[in-house]
Amino acid sequence: MTEIETKLDYLIELLEKEQRGLRRFLTRDEAAEYMGMSGYTLDEYQRKGTLQIPSVKIGKMVRYDLKDIDRYADGLPRRERVKGER
Repeated sequence: MTEIETKLDYLIELLEKEQRGLRRFLTRDEAAEYMGMSGYTLDEYQRKGTLQIPSVKIGKMVRYDLKDIDRYADGLPRRERVKGER
């Protein structure tokens, strides 16, 4: 199985769980993987304010709401493709 297939399987599993209401809140590493970055990068972006996704503290655990991540991604500017660009 290729790395892309593994990631795709993981994302499908997350989405299926979210649809069933079982996995709405993700750990730092799960949220980072969902967004295609490392946990360290997620921490740095959050610290610098580059990435403005709210986190939720549940006891001592920090979690990211999948809906907040998707809402953030939906608000990102889209780049128009230039003719001849791949």
